[in-house]
Amino acid sequence: MQGELGDYPVLTFVLTILGGILIFLIGQIALRVCVEPLQQLRSAIADVIFVLFYYAPIYTNPAKDRPKEMNDRAEDVLREKAGILFSRAQAIACYRMFATVKLIPTYNNVEEAVRDLTLISNNIRSGDLKDNETARDRIQQLLGISIKPTQHLDPR
Repeated sequence: MQGELGDYPVLTFVLTILGGILIFLIGQIALRVCVEPLQQLRSAIADVIFVLFYYAPIYTNPAKDRPKEMNDRAEDVLREKAGILFSRAQAIACYRMFATVKLIPTYNNVEEAVRDLTLISNNIRSGDLKDNETARDRIQQLLGISIKPTQHLDPR
């Protein structure tokens, strides 16, 4: 048959190269727009797990008589992680779609978790132990995480 693409090897070569470049570009766009922001949100959630575990002795014992630097550091880090969590959630295109398929927590859950992290940060010096524990437990539920590794760390 006359006129088939096989009769034009240079055209076939050029179209193959252009097709490969197009597929590569589409993949890079998907990576930058979808995958990387999702990974950054998951990383922010992991940071929340860490700070809730690491600063538990401080926020579960609100006290003014602790060294000021210790309280300041805990307040700052908790608030920083709340801000990062919120900003990472805002950076995700098609957030509702990803939350619907359970790849990430719902946006409302992230907002509530940010409020609870801020509450814990505000309560470092003079808050109520029960309020902080309730906020921590809500954060775990809202973000689908667990912060109870101490049962595995007991040397007994």
